[in-house]
Amino acid sequence: MKCKAIIFDMDDTLFLEKYYVLSGFKQVSLFLNEQFGIDTQESYKFLENRFENYGRNKIFDLLLQKNSSDLGAVNIDSLIIRLVKVYRNHEPDIKLNPIVVNILKKIRKKKIKIAIATDGLPKMQRNKFYALGLDRLVDEMVCCWDHDAAKPSIKCFKIAAKMLNVNIKNCIVVGDHPQHDIVPARILGAISYRVKTGRFCNLNNDRKHPPHNEFSSLTEFFKEIIEYEY
Repeated sequence: MKCKAIIFDMDDTLFLEKYYVLSGFKQVSLFLNEQFGIDTQESYKFLENRFENYGRNKIFDLLLQKNSSDLGAVNIDSLIIRLVKVYRNHEPDIKLNPIVVNILKKIRKKKIKIAIATDGLPKMQRNKFYALGLDRLVDEMVCCWDHDAAKPSIKCFKIAAKMLNVNIKNCIVVGDHPQHDIVPARILGAISYRVKTGRFCNLNNDRKHPPHNEFSSLTEFFKEIIEYEY
């Protein structure tokens, strides 16, 4: 197959999504300090530790319970809605690893087009995209939710290929999630590679639609697949 384009997942493929989460927690902690005088560092440490050990489930509820004495008669449900808004709308303090920047630049030098196909609230995903500087490194971005095509829908990958003006069968799809990225790529007849990075690295591959190969990092993928074959 002649590779004319690569469609990358973004979160936990090009960068670790946890850094976006922690960036959002910083803004939430600053907000609580400004509004209620709650110590910024203590709030952030609580959120960070809770996230690392238990994930995000009801994390703001627990933070407010911990600091209930500082909140007075405030409506907790309304405050949680405000915290979620702060988190979702914040301008992320995140950067691409220079190694990833270099890989993307080398891919484009080989005249291979690049698109991002990403799941999640479009505003959040665009904030990440621009904060990471991906607008200067790739050709197109598809927010799957904009098209009512949340992964594992094949639709967002078809849209990405169309935007690049490339047949999907001449595309490589690279992602971290075996169901959300690899399965739809295989159904469409694209070559698919899994990078086992981020929070889903221990998920098993789909038995019917496994990746063509898997790698421990984006660097390993680039060196083994792109650098010498194309």
